[in-house]
Amino acid sequence: MTTNQKTMPNPKLKINEESKNSDIVTKPKIGDKKWTDYVLEQLEEGELFEGKYPTVNGLRRITPSLLKGKFITQESIVHQVPCESNAYSATVMHRITVEIEHLSKESTILIAEGCADASSRNLNGAYENYPTAMAETRAEGRALRRLLNVNLVVKEEIDDGDLNLNTYNSPNKINDIQIQSLNKQCNQLNIDLEKFLALAKGIAIDNLPKISREVTLELLEILSGYIADNNSIPKEISIDKI
Repeated sequence: MTTNQKTMPNPKLKINEESKNSDIVTKPKIGDKKWTDYVLEQLEEGELFEGKYPTVNGLRRITPSLLKGKFITQESIVHQVPCESNAYSATVMHRITVEIEHLSKESTILIAEGCADASSRNLNGAYENYPTAMAETRAEGRALRRLLNVNLVVKEEIDDGDLNLNTYNSPNKINDIQIQSLNKQCNQLNIDLEKFLALAKGIAIDNLPKISREVTLELLEILSGYIADNNSIPKEISIDKI
C-alpha cells in the first residue's frame, strides 16, 4: 500500500532565505538617483569630508572597481603657468583613460577630462605656494567625477588650504601675491591704486599690508567687475592717459 506524502515547507528555511536576501545591497546603475549616494558609501574613513565631499584620492581608489575597469593613462597638461602677468594663476587640464572589460572579452575605452585653475583668489595658507599642483588635483577630481557621472564636489574644490600652520604668521591677512595682483590689475585698468582703496573701502595705501583676506577678495571682485565693464570704472580713480 502506497501513501502520498506531501512535503511541507519549512517556515524557518523561508525566514533564513529572506534574511539573506535582505542583506544583499542592490548596486544602482550609473546615473540612477541613488548612484551618487552609492559611490559615497564606497569611500573609507578619511576619504569623505563633512559626509558629502570626497577626496580626489578616494575617488581615484574606487573608480576602477565601480566601473569594472582599469586606468590606462592619466596625464596633465599645464595651460597656464603662474607668473606676474596672470596674477600667479595656474590652469591645468587632466585627462584620464579607462579600459572597461566585458564578459565577451571585448573592451570599451572611456576618456574623461577636467580643467581647473588655482591662484591666491581660491587658495590660502599652506596651499598658496603650490597653485599648479592644486590646479592639477582639482582638474583630476573633475575628470573622475565625469567618469563616474556623479553630481558632487570634491574636497579639494572647496578646501582653500587654510591650515593655520605655524609657518604662516597671518593666514587671514593679505599676502604678497594678492598685493601684486591688486597692483597688476589696477595698472591694466589705468586705475590709481591709492584712490581705488580709499573709494572702495576707505583704506589708506599704507594700511594695505594689514587688511584682511576677506576684504582683499572683495577688492579683487570689484576689479573683476571693472574688467568686465570698463565703463563702470569711476572717473575719480582713473589715471589719465598721456
